[in-house]
Amino acid sequence: MKNNKGFTLIELLVVVAIIGILAAVGVVAYNGYTGAAKKNAVKTIHANVLKVVASETKKCTLDDSATILKNAAGSGGITCSAYNDAVDDGTAGETVADHISSETDPIFADKSPYNNACNAVMAAASDDAGAEEPEGTGGGYGGGETDCTSTTGKVQVSGTGNSVSLSTDPGGGADGITASIALE
Repeated sequence: MKNNKGFTLIELLVVVAIIGILAAVGVVAYNGYTGAAKKNAVKTIHANVLKVVASETKKCTLDDSATILKNAAGSGGITCSAYNDAVDDGTAGETVADHISSETDPIFADKSPYNNACNAVMAAASDDAGAEEPEGTGGGYGGGETDCTSTTGKVQVSGTGNSVSLSTDPGGGADGITASIALE
């Protein structure tokens, strides 16, 4: 009688099939977790931009000699005297929106969760800039942004009169987020 030690071909194939099934389930779950994390990161960035703009602009009611909305290095910014003049002229919204959406001297160090080469805060696109992005280019779940023009995952800032508006598309099919701040 022959004593065989080892696994048969059938046993090995069953093990490989089980490992394949587990790997497939794991990849799907991982993509869901990363997609949800990106959406939540975008929502957090939106909330932080809203809080920073509201609190920084309130500083000018306390001290006319202060400088608000400085860049990440602590320089630049808008002087409160210039800000207060813009409020009096009814142009503070445009002034603040242009300043915080600057690509050359950003005040927010946050990067888009969908493309970390792009700033998370950008100027709002004009209404005639084109509506829908082609499938797979918006940086949503696995879209893979190739440039920084996509609005998915970014806080878009616009200003009108003495108001700043924020609009954000969290991506992944989530509802957009909007907010406005009245400047005084």
